[in-house]
Amino acid sequence: MARIRIEPELAAAVVFDRVSLSMPRSRRRGGQGTRQRLRRLAGESSRQQVPVFTELSAEILPGQSVALLGGGRSGREEFLRLAAGTLVPDSGRVHRKGRVVPILDDSRCLTPSYTTR
Repeated sequence: MARIRIEPELAAAVVFDRVSLSMPRSRRRGGQGTRQRLRRLAGESSRQQVPVFTELSAEILPGQSVALLGGGRSGREEFLRLAAGTLVPDSGRVHRKGRVVPILDDSRCLTPSYTTR
């Protein structure tokens, strides 16, 4: 878990200061599941570092609502994890005025016909 430094003198709730982050992504190769597992065991499955954010700067004020829009693997979850302090950026800093509660995925513990707000 990352060390979280809380800075109460900040005017903003969260400040992203030139944050860069790269995450490993697997390249998909054709083949059935067994063949893919054998490739992974043999070391043929390659993982490359893909940039998620490059020099991201943003400021979120207290009480401000922010919408994170994007397709699959676009960095929404990484943005929230950086804000909460559960993910450390490769470079730059994330300043927090107080504690940020990370998003909780409750879809795994509920029946699919239920919704949450």
